[in-house]
Amino acid sequence: MSKRNLFALFFLLASLPMTVRAAEPPERGLSAAFNYPGIILGPDDEVDLGLTIRNLGLSDDTFLVTVVDRPEGWTTELRGYSRTVTGVFLPGRDQAGLDLLAAPPDGARPEPGVYRFRVRVASQDGAGQQETECQVTVRGRAGGGQALALVTAHPELRGPSDSRFSFSLDVRNQGGEDALVNLSVAAPDGWEAWFKPSYEDKQVASIQIPKGQSRTLSLEVTPGFAAQPGRHPLRIKAESRRGAAGTTLWVDLAGTYKIRLLPANELLSGATEPGRPLSMNFFVLNEGSAPQREVKFVTVAPDNWRVEFSPEAAANVSPHQTPTPVTMTVTPPDDALVGDYGLGLAAEGERAKSTLDLRLTVRAKAAWAWLGAGIIVAVAAGLVLAFRRLGRR
Repeated sequence: MSKRNLFALFFLLASLPMTVRAAEPPERGLSAAFNYPGIILGPDDEVDLGLTIRNLGLSDDTFLVTVVDRPEGWTTELRGYSRTVTGVFLPGRDQAGLDLLAAPPDGARPEPGVYRFRVRVASQDGAGQQETECQVTVRGRAGGGQALALVTAHPELRGPSDSRFSFSLDVRNQGGEDALVNLSVAAPDGWEAWFKPSYEDKQVASIQIPKGQSRTLSLEVTPGFAAQPGRHPLRIKAESRRGAAGTTLWVDLAGTYKIRLLPANELLSGATEPGRPLSMNFFVLNEGSAPQREVKFVTVAPDNWRVEFSPEAAANVSPHQTPTPVTMTVTPPDDALVGDYGLGLAAEGERAKSTLDLRLTVRAKAAWAWLGAGIIVAVAAGLVLAFRRLGRR
């Protein structure tokens, strides 16, 4: 082909319109996969599998996440940002990471073998779904034993959120030589956790253990100020040059129970007349971290006094919510004597109580006051008249 023909062909191709464009993203789409579809773990390693979910579409979407296949008897939990989750909301073209935590029955160590876990991710409206699988291979112990062991008699403790929890741990050196064991704990954000030897006050991050011996340590844990009621994991690890051991401890927070009863006008006293009702206003405040499903009101009043509350009980008082108002109406009997009386008031919730001591003054009725004033005036007038007559004589 001549140069002239080649030039003409090139000019013809260059003049053709460009019709090929990059493909645009679909309106909806989903991708889900384990970060590592196949992993190998030692006998003391925790089964913690990373999972990534991607919204491939342009529209925002909600995806439901379910573990559909696991080894028989194993427990599994999908967690995101230290919370158990069953679904994920993703804006268009966004992604999220979850952790699949798995454990054998009764907290035992997994036997050597191959274990499979399968997770299904599906759009909330059922428009699309995808399953992904991870194969976990657990190795046997080298040499028929492990160099370190972590043992505790109480792997889970329960108490209020403002408590300090103390776990007792035995760290055993089962290797053939002395070992310097480094200690670490992964606690929820905002929590404080540290190790200390038994019957000692100092904090330690490592400990020397002769071969064939064990050391008892105390793990002290203080929950964060904003810790919510529920089960929270503490992942413990002991490491040396010859091996490692790990375990998971749990703190089950029941929340704190604290309520406060406050007078609306900051006054703890009032005055009324026999047979006349007196209304006093109060507020109920939940200063704990656990909700109060019902707060009842109890009084200790003089005999024959009538005390009523509106409402009769405060229901569903949430922590640090706007105080709940309550009105107490007190009615002395018609024959009540004039004077000061004491009245005890208590707000009783779930494992919490707040009390107030009130002083109520019963005054004479207005009619009797006017009658008394009239008598006094009459007596005074009589005395004046008598003095005048006697003075004339």
